[in-house]
Amino acid sequence: MQWGLETLLLQIGPTQHKDIEITRYMVALMALERRLNKRPAEMEKLAERLQHIQRQRDDFKFVQDTIIANMAGVYSDLISPLSKPIKITGKPEHLKQITVQNQIRALLLAALRNIVLWRQQGGQRRQFVFSRQRMVSTVQQLLRQQRTPSESQS
Repeated sequence: MQWGLETLLLQIGPTQHKDIEITRYMVALMALERRLNKRPAEMEKLAERLQHIQRQRDDFKFVQDTIIANMAGVYSDLISPLSKPIKITGKPEHLKQITVQNQIRALLLAALRNIVLWRQQGGQRRQFVFSRQRMVSTVQQLLRQQRTPSESQS
């Protein structure tokens, strides 16, 4: 979680070290979420498939690689047809590997799911423009809490 918060802080904070690729992925995923949100039948299918994967993990103890492959399948079946593919940059020798492709698709699905949840909680694109400082403060506070040992550990 700390790595994710630090990455978020670099992206939305006052630093000059922003990763344009992360911003590009975020914009593409937010556009995908808008398309998906306009298709209630697809949203329902997505919810069903995610519940099925959760049951496989919880009830049948499927191994992680199988769960990742199933998530990648959900992304390929339900999300990919919504728009042109998101261009992923990286070393071609790695991107050609099926396990890496599955991991990328599973991560894209997870990111999309987080955007859906964020929207359900009232999240809006304009918050990245108008509420950036508040988000930076919240991230900094979360990072401080993670770095400070809790009293229960003493």
